[in-house]
Amino acid sequence: MITKEFARIRLHAAPEAILAWLDGTANAAATMSKRNYRLVPLEPDGRDEAPAGEPLRYGLFAAGEMVLAAAVWRASAASAEVELRCSAAFPLSIYELTDDLQERFPVRSTEVLAAPQHTDAGAPPLACNLWLEEELRRLPDPERQAHGLYEGWLERYIALRGAAPAEPRRSFRSAVRSRLDHIRGEPSGRRQD
Repeated sequence: MITKEFARIRLHAAPEAILAWLDGTANAAATMSKRNYRLVPLEPDGRDEAPAGEPLRYGLFAAGEMVLAAAVWRASAASAEVELRCSAAFPLSIYELTDDLQERFPVRSTEVLAAPQHTDAGAPPLACNLWLEEELRRLPDPERQAHGLYEGWLERYIALRGAAPAEPRRSFRSAVRSRLDHIRGEPSGRRQD
């Protein structure tokens, strides 16, 4: 079942390049999960051009279930807007999908509206902080090696918010503490040493 999580991204890329990316995403997901994924146009008349202002819609299916929905609007010959919605059954998160798009294509704007599962009070963590947590989990000694993640975190923060935080290093240290607390299962900001 497709969730309410979605991302809308404006890219400097032709819609055809987005379709090639969706096909590659299906292949990557198949490799990760050992399931077969099929990209299917959802247009009833099989058209491959949409009327002005209308998107072309695609679905990525596995075992008859749609696990990723994509709508692609042509903004110009070399520019597109993409809306992605994915289900929990898909092996890539909405954040991983948007990060991959941002790495592959020049991005004009990104809007991610997702409800990641978390138990802390307050707002859900930012996508850059979720990326940070994933990277911290991969480090043998995250408390000592976290500093090596600063540049990647800051790039993602700026891509998400449009500007660096007022005190970037302090914000990074706070994000590291929060994500390490989350990894340990401790309430954020209330360590129980």
